[in-house]
Amino acid sequence: MHAILSQTAEYGLRAMVWIAGQPLGEPLLARDVSAGTGIPVEYLSKILRRLVLAGVLESRKGRGGGFTLSRPAEKISFRNVLESVNAYPVEDRCAFGWGVCSRSRPCPLHSSWVAIGSAFQKWAAETHLGDSGGRPSPRATKRRTAPRARRKR
Repeated sequence: MHAILSQTAEYGLRAMVWIAGQPLGEPLLARDVSAGTGIPVEYLSKILRRLVLAGVLESRKGRGGGFTLSRPAEKISFRNVLESVNAYPVEDRCAFGWGVCSRSRPCPLHSSWVAIGSAFQKWAAETHLGDSGGRPSPRATKRRTAPRARRKR
């Protein structure tokens, strides 16, 4: 996935899946989403703002405020999230650098690129936050192990 999605796209999906996996309607603070996903809070705040502006998240200020999904997770596609953070791939961009290529004037990568693009678009449109498997487990990378004992020489 790393080669296909930008970091902003991955973070947007990660944050939304995390939020979708929390108890229904429970507002989450950006710092809590950051702690649960490993996304730096400053970067995450910008992404969350975009998601609110696009209408896939709601934000409430003040005591008891935070971020919640704007509609059920089953109704928010990965495409909705990617478009919200301006990370949905441009459909007619030429992978070979010709600007635009077509079936009648294909670049050397055209047929392969079209196949990848079609599969990606299908995945993004048909996969929803509700398909993500429920509540994410705590980040494995945050686990700390006990320091190793020094060997005597």
